[in-house]
Amino acid sequence: MKKQFVRKGAVIVLVISIISTLAGCWDRRELNTLGITSSIGIERKDGVYHLAIEVYHAEQPGKVVKQENKSDFLLTTGTSFFDALRNVDTEYDKKIFLYQTKELIIGDETAREGFIDVLDFWMRRYETWPNTYVLVSPEDSPAELLGMKRGSEEVTANYLDKLEENENLTGKTLHTSVSEFLRLYFDNGYALCGTILQQKDDESAPTQPRGNGGGDSAQKSLNLLKAEGSAVFSGQKLIGYLDGVETRALNLISGKLKRAVIVSPSPAGNGNNSIEVLRAGAKMEVLELGDKPRLKVVIKVRGKLVEESGTENLAMNRSVLRQIEALNSQTIKAEAEQVIKKAQDELCLDIFGFSGAVHRQHPDQWRALKERWNELFSKADVTVEVQTTIRRIGLLETPLNRRATVK
Repeated sequence: MKKQFVRKGAVIVLVISIISTLAGCWDRRELNTLGITSSIGIERKDGVYHLAIEVYHAEQPGKVVKQENKSDFLLTTGTSFFDALRNVDTEYDKKIFLYQTKELIIGDETAREGFIDVLDFWMRRYETWPNTYVLVSPEDSPAELLGMKRGSEEVTANYLDKLEENENLTGKTLHTSVSEFLRLYFDNGYALCGTILQQKDDESAPTQPRGNGGGDSAQKSLNLLKAEGSAVFSGQKLIGYLDGVETRALNLISGKLKRAVIVSPSPAGNGNNSIEVLRAGAKMEVLELGDKPRLKVVIKVRGKLVEESGTENLAMNRSVLRQIEALNSQTIKAEAEQVIKKAQDELCLDIFGFSGAVHRQHPDQWRALKERWNELFSKADVTVEVQTTIRRIGLLETPLNRRATVK
């Protein structure tokens, strides 16, 4: 019995000794030794990767950091994306840490050549985040955008993140993560993502005072970024862009619109009505297949009247509300038909998901049509039907313009 007790005690001591060695912090990384990236701009020129990296500037306890020093901006080059990242170590005193990266901003030329190798690294590396947004910069170098003034936010990445979230209110852009981009790429052969633009100085715009009390000088426009529109990829290569209104119509057709504002003419033609979309849905139907398919999409919109600059009196004639609904439907229908025509004539690509409807409704025929579906879609006759229902009209039944006219 005594010998058995001694044996058990020896085993316990051995286990404790092993556990104590495993509990060490041999691979620890202290926060103040890391360069936590917030956004990365990517361009490839003549086979060389040019990266612009924004790094959060960590505040030290008891030390006040000025607003302009909330982030550092690094420029680096390399023969591959990872090589460029590693080259940062030769000039920056912190180890680059990628997990908090909010955006990858791709230059136009690089997007047209394809950047799937960058996404390969992003999905392969253990410390990257697959929900990082993918954005394309159509006009400016990503490095220029990262160094710009950024609204009320102190870090460009946070500013862009808020702009992306605002897509839920306008529907005029897309927020596509790396994982979602790759899902579209491998499932459908195309992909979509948002675009980021610089608001250019407009000589015709009214002058805006400079911050901190203005002063003697003024600027023509605020130097801000703008998240509007979307980039269209066939395979991994960029083939074109949609503007904000076209992107909103795309979201409506594909059933992904959450919120938006649709402006349509008033029934009397003497003003406009603004309808805030509260809920929207779409259903795709395949009417006929063949060399010239016949397709149909039914869009249903529910919203509320939030602004009326005409003189229609809703209190006296409820039929006016039905007219406003019809005019709103006409506006949406025209925008939807325009973006469908662009997809057929210019992009030659089904970016709406009609292929999924064909697959679901005609699985046997889809097998034969799959390889040349985009060609068939370009010739398809697509019918758009829109049904608008206004549920609320706000606190006013008689528009103020009518009251002012009567008075």
